[in-house]
Amino acid sequence: MSLTSPRSRHRSCLALAHSVVNALRATTASDDLAALMGSVARELGFRYYALIHHDDLRMSPPHRVDLKDYPAAIGERLFGQEQSYRRDPIIRGCLFSDSAFIWSDLSKIIELDSRDRASFDFGVREGLNEGITVPYVRIGDCMGSCTFAGTRFPQKATRYLG
Repeated sequence: MSLTSPRSRHRSCLALAHSVVNALRATTASDDLAALMGSVARELGFRYYALIHHDDLRMSPPHRVDLKDYPAAIGERLFGQEQSYRRDPIIRGCLFSDSAFIWSDLSKIIELDSRDRASFDFGVREGLNEGITVPYVRIGDCMGSCTFAGTRFPQKATRYLG
């Protein structure tokens, strides 16, 4: 049983969101943004983050956000030799989602096949057991997303969907 009221929890979430938005607005350098993303990930209880445009992810094109703090094996699989980002279920989910989603709910957004399940199994072995992804779409711009992944408490990930 929780000793905090729903109102108190909501106030706490709003304060965190307000702090993050203010910090983002004040951030002007990519190193500062990467440090902020790491801090937000830890505050939310996640080990990893990615803040990316869904452009050609093998390189970092100018004027595109490409900040990733993922395990090396995940980076190699997604962006290295295999280039599986082109078929990554999370990136595909962003195309069809109308809001933030947790990875365990992805099958409600897109149809998952054996390659997707293998991708998730690989991720779990590398510490990406659950994640939350916020798609970003702006007309005239390349799609992007913000993801936090790898948590000790996967059952609590849904609390950040708001």
